[in-house]
This record gives sequence, structure tokens and C-alpha cells, in this order.
Amino acid sequence: MGKFVNLEGNRYGRLVAKEYVGIKNHNSLWLCKCDCGNESIVYYSNLIRGTTKSCGCIFNERNEMHGMKNT
Repeated sequence: MGKFVNLEGNRYGRLVAKEYVGIKNHNSLWLCKCDCGNESIVYYSNLIRGTTKSCGCIFNERNEMHGMKNT
């Protein structure tokens, strides 16, 4: 298993890593706070690679901008 990397306080897109919450599928999980105020649990690798940049609010904003708002 690789060396533990503390991400606490680091920003990844709209997310700020708050605390380590465990391991799943050999990948550490982090509780992150989004700029919109929501919290989400995100895989370490998704944060580092830039795969996950928000709690999902970016996707929702993009859909609203293109007239695809869910009702």
C-alpha cells in the first residue's frame, strides 16, 4: 500500500479537502466541501487527477445554462 498523503485544506477545483474518511477499493476517501456549500466524499485519485472538481453543481449549472434544467 502506498504512503498516506494528507490533502486536508488543499483545493481541487471547487472542492476543499476537509478530512480523511477511510478507504474503499484501495483508494482513500476524502470529505470535501464545495464552494456552493455542499459536502461530498471523493476518491483521492479523482481529486489528484482533476476528474472530480465539484459536488456536481458545475454539471447542474451547465445544464441550466443550456435550457436543460430539471423540474
